[in-house]
Formats: sequence, C-alpha cells, structure tokens
Amino acid sequence: MNIIFHNHLEKKGISPVLATIFLIGFVVIVVVIIWLWSENVYEEHVEKEGTIAQEQLRCSGVAIEIEQTSGTIYVRNTGTLLLKGLRLREDLDDGSSRISDVFTDIIVGETFPLTQTNVICALDSQPESPGSLCGNTAGVVIEPSLQPIGRGAPLVSCLNARVSLEL
Repeated sequence: MNIIFHNHLEKKGISPVLATIFLIGFVVIVVVIIWLWSENVYEEHVEKEGTIAQEQLRCSGVAIEIEQTSGTIYVRNTGTLLLKGLRLREDLDDGSSRISDVFTDIIVGETFPLTQTNVICALDSQPESPGSLCGNTAGVVIEPSLQPIGRGAPLVSCLNARVSLEL
C-alpha cells in the first residue's frame, strides 16, 4: 500500500517583491484619485468666490429708497442695476433675529412691498410668502442683493446700500 503525501510547503504565493510593487501601485492610484478630486473641489471654490467678489464690485450701482406706511414698507430700486432679491434680517420682539432671502427681480424704478403680517414668528419659522414680515418684528434690516449667473447661485448682499428701520 503506497500512501502519497503531498507536501503543502512547496506551494508558493506571490513573492514579497511583487506584493510590494502591487501595494505601491495601489497607494499611487489612491493618491492620484484624491489629488484629482481635491483639485476639482478647489477650482470650484475659487470660481465661486471669484464670482461673488465680482458681484460685490458691481454693488456700487445699487441703491434703494424706502417708504414706510402703516404695515407696509415699499422698497424702490433707485440704482442702475436690476436687483435679484432682498436679504432681510428681522429683529423680533423677544430679542432674536430671523434672516430670510426674498428672490425677486426688482427693475430699476420699480417698487417691491414688504408687508407686516399678524403672524407671530419664532426664530426658525419661515415667512408666509416672499416679502412677508412677522407681526412681532420690532425692526428690519434690508439689504438689496445681486445674484451671479448660474443655477443655485446665492444672493450677494450689497452692504453699501443696506437700510435699517424700526417698526
């Protein structure tokens, strides 16, 4: 009876040199992928900041006039540029503030109404409709805004034309 034993020690895996080469190649590929991704993110950030800075430079052509009647504030565009909206900071009776953006085109010479409602707002509540102010608003800061071209671009406040009102 002949018994054959196979020596498992004769089977070999990949050599240590080859394993090291594979490991280095894998690390290089991961580093290149991360580098390409971060370069793209950096370029997008620089482009966005540059676009916002360009809009802020254009703010010298922005001006508004305010007319206040009972319960309504009329914002007239007296500048030379189309306004793309207003950023509002409402100072509420309880000492908190609420910030909202009103996305609306206000052509040069046109007026946009901001109406104080009877709704008592909390810090995290949203306005009823664009241009609605809370009933418990004690004061409001109105910042006329431009908007860079591009989908989802944020409003850029023109701080040089900011107006503060007590209600």
